[in-house]
Amino acid sequence: MARLVLLILFALGVIVAYVVGIKGNRAWGKPLLILCLVGLIAVVLQRAFIGRARLAERADIDRPAQDSAMLLAQGIKGEVRPGSRIFFFSPIPPVIPTQMARYWMLWEKGVNEGLGSTAWQKVHIARPADNTAAAFSESLLGREGEVDVVLSFVGLPDDLPQMVVYSWAVPPTVAACFPYGADRARVRQWLQEGLIRAAVIQDGGSMKLYTPGQPP
Repeated sequence: MARLVLLILFALGVIVAYVVGIKGNRAWGKPLLILCLVGLIAVVLQRAFIGRARLAERADIDRPAQDSAMLLAQGIKGEVRPGSRIFFFSPIPPVIPTQMARYWMLWEKGVNEGLGSTAWQKVHIARPADNTAAAFSESLLGREGEVDVVLSFVGLPDDLPQMVVYSWAVPPTVAACFPYGADRARVRQWLQEGLIRAAVIQDGGSMKLYTPGQPP
């Protein structure tokens, strides 16, 4: 808003300096014209540079979301059949629709890249109330037979074996991204026991995919 006001003021200054000052042979016409032109250019350049900086900042934030989805999908690619139904756990509250929509676009793109296919379906996106198996299970109750894959971008609960999906006749494939680090020994145990098929652990600026064949 402030930049818009300055743009209008400097533009009006240019008009006044030229029409009234220079055309009217006033001594202040040329200096005022130069001042307003410099101010106008400065405001335009500042807006351009700030816009680029914001785009770069958003790219730095968005890229890990897409990359983590791609890595998870690569880790379970051999177990995902055409038409598989995928349930997502998200760290984004559903009450923030614009942010959720942006992240969903990134996750969808990453999953498509990792699987090398778009032949899958989104079942639902949920945000667990806390980091317990009960909270994760709440969104999955009544969905037996409707979910083939569970992808979590908010880690997994410490009491993972208690999650409801493991009581189903045919448990889904479970994979998760741990955006704030993880207990590697626990993740290794889950991979070895077949509770999860892939894990992406983010530590600082780097992410790495782990599978039963390549545990942490």
